[in-house]
Amino acid sequence: MTDISRLLNSRGLLKKRLLRLVKLLAYALPLGLLISLIFFPLLALGAFSLSIPLSDWVILLTDHIPPYLSNTLLLVLGGGFACLVWGVSCAWLTANFNFYGRSYLSWLLILPLACPVYISGFIYSDIFSSTVPGFHGIPVASLLFGAAFYPYVYIFSLAAFKQQSMDYVWAAQTMGLSNLQIFKRISLPIALPFISFGLLLAVIEIINDFGLVNHYSINTVSLGIYRVWLGLGDFNGAVGLAIVTLIALMVIMITEAYLLSKRKRYENQSRHIPVRIKRLQPVSSMLCMLWCLLPIAIGFLVPVGFLAFHALKGDGDDGGGDRLQDLGAALVNTFTLIIAAIFIILVCAILINYSARRLSKFWQVAGQSINICYALPGTLLGFTCILFFSKVNQWLPDNWAIGGIMLLLFAYTIRFIPAANRSIHNGLVQITPSMEMATKLFALKPFTSLTKIHLPLLKGALISSCLIIFAELLKELPLVLILRPFNFETLASFTYQYASDERLGLASLPALLIIFTGIPVLYVLHRSLTAARGEKHF
Repeated sequence: MTDISRLLNSRGLLKKRLLRLVKLLAYALPLGLLISLIFFPLLALGAFSLSIPLSDWVILLTDHIPPYLSNTLLLVLGGGFACLVWGVSCAWLTANFNFYGRSYLSWLLILPLACPVYISGFIYSDIFSSTVPGFHGIPVASLLFGAAFYPYVYIFSLAAFKQQSMDYVWAAQTMGLSNLQIFKRISLPIALPFISFGLLLAVIEIINDFGLVNHYSINTVSLGIYRVWLGLGDFNGAVGLAIVTLIALMVIMITEAYLLSKRKRYENQSRHIPVRIKRLQPVSSMLCMLWCLLPIAIGFLVPVGFLAFHALKGDGDDGGGDRLQDLGAALVNTFTLIIAAIFIILVCAILINYSARRLSKFWQVAGQSINICYALPGTLLGFTCILFFSKVNQWLPDNWAIGGIMLLLFAYTIRFIPAANRSIHNGLVQITPSMEMATKLFALKPFTSLTKIHLPLLKGALISSCLIIFAELLKELPLVLILRPFNFETLASFTYQYASDERLGLASLPALLIIFTGIPVLYVLHRSLTAARGEKHF
């Protein structure tokens, strides 16, 4: 009897282990394949770099690459500083003080994100290049980058300042500190993690830019990969520049994460006292309003006003029937790509996070490691995708070759999946273990649990992911220019085509479509990200 019971126990144990193995394979195999597919182009880039002779590396690192890196660094420092000054100061003013137009300015300050920076660059070049010597330089480009990307810093800084409790302010006031001293010693250090993340996003966008630096002839790493590869035909030079750029971006992101990990802050949420808005005197109120209007004017009002003037005037419209037909085709192409990309990205992000949640910590870290892909410049990603699939297509039948729209959607997925991945991960973290136990109690299958329990709870995260991806894809230019099929236009490439030929009258209508399509999306996203816990005026 004992032998029989032992045999039954051993069979039961074997069955449990087999079921556990099947479960592991069911989640780990698709997860591993998805993560590998996302990283394969970067691995292919690393493999190609190993084939570059050492002598070529010496020439690249001493002569060719330093100018691109130095120009990029100068733009990052200048543009990042402008983003930091405008973003943090405007966020602090709108979060703590009541001045003329504050309720409108608090969301108008995000509008420059709707206007692609290359459009602003073309417009200001058309206005000032003939009268201002040396206009096409790094200082002007840095100013335009600051006016275009400061909303990243502003949104996260505003959320941080609104979440701070009045306890800190009252304690500082009892010590006799002024408003400026409270900002420097209390508010700014507490909000630093939020500010640094917004600044990181702005820096990534500056590095990723192609249109403005190309028009202003500033050799950055993003433009350098494109010119060295397609302009000069130097394949090794493009690979070397891409590798150095990738390493530099990884160092930046790892350093930022390490520095933030050293800063820990704990807040007693039960005693949180909402921020109380202070009323300013008329002169101070007017100065605050003018200061907040400055970046809005540079990054949005002037470009949009210029575009609207030319669109109403009809400059260059010499047979608009065919052009309107082309614009309609570009509009359809844009929204078709956006809808397809959002669907693919959301499905992949849900599978990655849902599978990783049911596996070990290793897989959860691996699932979040793909967030680094957002830092990849579009030219670098497009270059690596072409390298990777040029080798893959050699092993595929001609009818199965991957290119065109499929390649563009693949690159879109890699570039923008971090936006959905981060939101869905944060949403899943908020789902308590008791809810997970409920699915087991009712013997729900994993797919049923996902569709009936998890996805309804992730509704907010999914909507915010869709909005972020939509706003970014609407303006995406480098990937489209590199990977699009022949005679295939999106609104961004359609606008860039005419603007780069200095036909701003023809570029005005598609540019306005990009801007005014993005404004409602940005408004909804801003409201969801910066919802305050409550405000009191005194």
